[in-house]
Amino acid sequence: MPADKTTYAPVRGGIQIHTKGHPLAGTLGIVLLDNGSEDKYLVTAQHIVVNGPSELLSAVQGHFKGEITHPHLGNVIASWNDSVKGDGDFRCPTAHRKSYTMGVIHDFVAVKLSPGVGNAIDNNMVGWIRDIGRAGPPISQNDLATGFPVRLRGARTGQSVHGKILSPKTTINHGKSSLVDVITIGVSTDFPHALGTNQLTQGGDSGAIVVSEADNRMIGILQGILNNDTSVSVVHPIERVLNYCMLRLPSA
Repeated sequence: MPADKTTYAPVRGGIQIHTKGHPLAGTLGIVLLDNGSEDKYLVTAQHIVVNGPSELLSAVQGHFKGEITHPHLGNVIASWNDSVKGDGDFRCPTAHRKSYTMGVIHDFVAVKLSPGVGNAIDNNMVGWIRDIGRAGPPISQNDLATGFPVRLRGARTGQSVHGKILSPKTTINHGKSSLVDVITIGVSTDFPHALGTNQLTQGGDSGAIVVSEADNRMIGILQGILNNDTSVSVVHPIERVLNYCMLRLPSA
């Protein structure tokens, strides 16, 4: 199934993004607002826009000027630290410093949209996901359970897919680091699946936001498949993302 490289204006969740000079393309999960202003940020998986810890440190320090594009090698929609001021437009610094000092992986990031792109998105489109609709308020990880139905829209798969929670909270060893208290999801037999296999997501879907099947409430940001087990996909809880990145949905 070919990746969705369609140009979407205004930008929204579920579409393809790529950082120039980076080997991977992935999915813009969702656009959210800054807690203290109306500034708009894209939220995605860290590994699709920053190539490892050295580039991450360079971004935090304001030296890396990576341009995030949509679609692949297309229009620039955001760039890292254009106005260098501390952590600048690079969000979730606490999460990422912990990632490389404590061996805990936090594979999510938020980057401020460029003014022209951000201004084109009114608040009715903030939180909007292609093929799914507008995301609802977050669900606490403590309220999730095994078998809970979910869906997501990754740019590589190119359509909304339906799955279920395999584990609402688990810790996974990943080399010398750990994924602590993450969610795992997989295929549900209640729904036909786009890939026609036991694999819910694939490379290029990373960064997609996972929502509840019933009412689109936010659950987490997709990191990707678990090591070589394609039947299991790892999701970082949305509460962690919102708290570290200082983001919100618009007021109703």
